[in-house]
Amino acid sequence: MIIGSLFILNLFVGVVITNFNLEKEKLFRNNQLTPLQAEYCDTMAKCYKARPNAIYVSSGNMFIDNLHHISSSSYFENFIFLCIALNTSCMAGCWYGQPTLYTQTLE
Repeated sequence: MIIGSLFILNLFVGVVITNFNLEKEKLFRNNQLTPLQAEYCDTMAKCYKARPNAIYVSSGNMFIDNLHHISSSSYFENFIFLCIALNTSCMAGCWYGQPTLYTQTLE
């Protein structure tokens, strides 16, 4: 009797959730657009979310161009990440009563 009532309850909940999702989808699409118009709206939403890639235009100054090339490389990014990680570990490695040699090494 308990298993049968749970089965009927699960069926009822499944039907309610399915109908709720269908009605929510109808309200989301405004239910007045044709399928072609809904596809156009989806395409326009994707176009608005797209971001173009920035392309660096050489300024003619070799020093600035080299700095841009260095700063945009993955090696520089990894080096900066390593510096931040080492700095964080050095700051986390301090404690009360630490040896003076350790303090001097950190400094």
